[in-house]
Amino acid sequence: MYCRSGNRSRKASEILIENGFKDVYNVKGGILEWKKYEKISP
Repeated sequence: MYCRSGNRSRKASEILIENGFKDVYNVKGGILEWKKYEKISP
């Protein structure tokens, strides 16, 4: 799961786990955090 800042995707992940889903992943910090590590091509 992912969203802009990670808050909505965290909640969605919790709901999925509460409903029996096992392989649930959440991008901590969302896209904003992920973009900090984006590779820039020359």
